[in-house]
Amino acid sequence: MTEKTNRTVRRKSKLHERMCIACGNYRGKEALLRIIKTEDGFVFDHGKKAGGRGAYVCMDPACMERMCAKRLLNRSFRMTIPEDAYRKLQEDYQRIYG
Repeated sequence: MTEKTNRTVRRKSKLHERMCIACGNYRGKEALLRIIKTEDGFVFDHGKKAGGRGAYVCMDPACMERMCAKRLLNRSFRMTIPEDAYRKLQEDYQRIYG
């Protein structure tokens, strides 16, 4: 019979990594923008602490364009999101990051 040992195996933690919905790359939460649904529509969660479902996208303009062009938030939020919500997100992104 084999004795159990109390060894701890250290693994790289993916606790704070999230996947970009546009490119599929895993990155730390600091390198991604979080999008949430509020009563006013879809907005960026700059503090990344708001409750509820969120979707993450890279800060790269190409990822933001791809997310809007392919309507990738529809799948993340499991609903049909109107085109003006994507347009508003693009405008907010350009105003803040572009």
